[in-house]
Amino acid sequence: MSALHLRLDDEDPWIIEQRIFDIVNNVLQPSSTLSTTAAARALDGLFPENRCEEDQPEGKARESAGSFLWHMWGVFHKVAQQVPHASPAQNRLAALVDELRHLSSDTPIISLESWGGDFRLWESLPLLGPTLNDECEGIDETSDGGRQRRRNVNAYMARLTRDGSADLRYHGVMALAGALEGELVRAHAHAHPARVKSEVTPGPALDSGVSVAADWISICGPTLFEEDQDVASTLGGPLWDGKPGLSRARWQLWEARFGAISEHDEVDDETRRVAREARQRMEEIERAGTTA
Repeated sequence: MSALHLRLDDEDPWIIEQRIFDIVNNVLQPSSTLSTTAAARALDGLFPENRCEEDQPEGKARESAGSFLWHMWGVFHKVAQQVPHASPAQNRLAALVDELRHLSSDTPIISLESWGGDFRLWESLPLLGPTLNDECEGIDETSDGGRQRRRNVNAYMARLTRDGSADLRYHGVMALAGALEGELVRAHAHAHPARVKSEVTPGPALDSGVSVAADWISICGPTLFEEDQDVASTLGGPLWDGKPGLSRARWQLWEARFGAISEHDEVDDETRRVAREARQRMEEIERAGTTA
C-alpha cells in the first residue's frame, strides 16, 4: 500500500503543532511501526503541563491548555480531510482518538473557563467538538477538492460516532437530510410561498451529498437506526415534517429516497450504485435490529 502524502498547509507552523502532526502522520502511514497507544502517550507528553524541558521551545512560555487542544484537534481534523474516506488510515485515525479517550494523563483534570469549567483529560476529549465544527465551516464545497474533503471528514466523524468517542450524530442527520429530504424552491426571488421540490436533480451537488450520506449509513448506520433519539437542531428538509432527530419514520424516508435516486435514469451511474448499496445496507440494519 502506498504512503499517505499528508501536510499541514502552513509554511511556518508552531513547533509543537509540527510535532503533533509528525506523530499523527507517522501512525497513519501503512508502513508505520508506531502503535496508536504509543502515539497517544506521545501526544499526552506534549500537553503543556506534561511536557519535558527538552521538548519545550526555548525562550517561550508554555501555552494554555485550551490553546494546545485547539491546535492539536485542528491537526487531527485537517489530516482527516486528506485521508480518503475508505482508507484503512481512517480507522487508524479514529482508533488514535479512542486511544486518547482511554488514556490516563499525568494531568487528569484541566480548567477551560471559556468552555464551562473543568474537564477530564483525556476522557472527555475536551474541545474536540468545537474545533471540529469550526473546521467543517471552513470547507469550501464549490470545488471537487472541497467536496472530497467534506466526504473525508464526514467519514471520520461517522467513525468517531460509531466508536463512541464523540456524539456527532448531528452531522450525520444533517448530511442525510441535506441529500435526501428535498428542498424549497421559488419561481423568483420574491415568490411566495416556496415550492417543495421532491424530484431528484442530477449533478455534482447530488453526487456529493449522496456519497456523504451513504458513508454515514455504511459506517455508522446501526447507531443512527434508533427510534425517537433527540438530536438538537436537526429539523432537516421540507419532505420531513416530523420532530428533529432520529426516528423509524425518518429512517424509512431516507431509505425510500436512496431507492428513488438509485432508479433515476439521469443520475450518474456511480451515484446510483452508491445509493442502491446504501439502501441495501439500511435494509440489512433493519433486519438485524428487528431480530436482535
